[in-house]
Amino acid sequence: MFSHSDLTDYMFNIIEKPQVLTTESKAALIHKTSVNCSNMDQGFPYPFFVFGEKIRTRAVSCKQMSMVTPLHLLLFGSTKVDWVDGVVRLDNWINLDMDPEVASMILALRPALESLVIRASRNQSRF
Repeated sequence: MFSHSDLTDYMFNIIEKPQVLTTESKAALIHKTSVNCSNMDQGFPYPFFVFGEKIRTRAVSCKQMSMVTPLHLLLFGSTKVDWVDGVVRLDNWINLDMDPEVASMILALRPALESLVIRASRNQSRF
């Protein structure tokens, strides 16, 4: 059986642009083969990315990257959510400038989503 922490451990390593920090607060680069790597300013709508692989050469770089929204982070990418100094804070380091009531409504959906994922994984023959 999956728990919320199993899902977040598997799915999310979060970095923020342009500072590009891993969840261990270590500096990293976007790998040159990534579609997110460009010499021009790309202007992503959100500064949050997930990555599947870190490569160490002369510097640490991230591959298999996708941009995620605050909704993704609230539903799948956090284990602790607090209201601190006027912001919604995820896991003591990611600040979201949003209404705490909206954040709490989104968080209320997590158990139902987790239940659906578990049910779908058990009944794979139906899909």
